[in-house]
Amino acid sequence: MNGLVQLEAVWRGERHAGLDAATAALSAAGGWLLDVNLYSDLSACLRFEVPAASVSALAAALDAAGLSQDAEGRARLLEAFAPMGDRGGTLVLHFATGRGDLRHEKPAVPG
Repeated sequence: MNGLVQLEAVWRGERHAGLDAATAALSAAGGWLLDVNLYSDLSACLRFEVPAASVSALAAALDAAGLSQDAEGRARLLEAFAPMGDRGGTLVLHFATGRGDLRHEKPAVPG
């Protein structure tokens, strides 16, 4: 991995659909998902890597998925991927409908 780019997007639909859309966009661009961190139902941070030659495909796939970047975000994306080679980054999804009170049940540990 030769560089890192940080992207942000707001998802206005259901949280799982947003995560699926982001994952599908990365796959469509020939990239791969390395890690996902969820922050309640407010946001998620996806760490990814994608070939630099596929940057325009990634931008188009993000747009098609409804994860459009503003002009500054798109410029950062294109600039970061200018040199050839695999590039990594993070995509932070902010969920517009999140309330911050998502709870996960944890099973009791025996013993």
